[in-house]
Amino acid sequence: MTNEEFQRLILEKLNSLDGRLENVEKGLRELNKMVDPIHEQTAELTEFKSEISYKLDEIMENDKSFNEIIEEHEIAIRSLRRMSI
Repeated sequence: MTNEEFQRLILEKLNSLDGRLENVEKGLRELNKMVDPIHEQTAELTEFKSEISYKLDEIMENDKSFNEIIEEHEIAIRSLRRMSI
């Protein structure tokens, strides 16, 4: 193999690598475009989860209060029933 043939072969390989590198860079750009909306959606879902968690805690506290009220009423009802006998 002559020096010119060797240089031509190396140049062909480099050109091939350049083309493949361009494809990889293009794919990376497309992936980056897809990642941005995922980050936005993740932030929205995190905020939604926090809101739901807060509301659920509030509902659970209200449920405890309702149960306490119902227990008091049950006691009062039973006391009234005993009095009427």
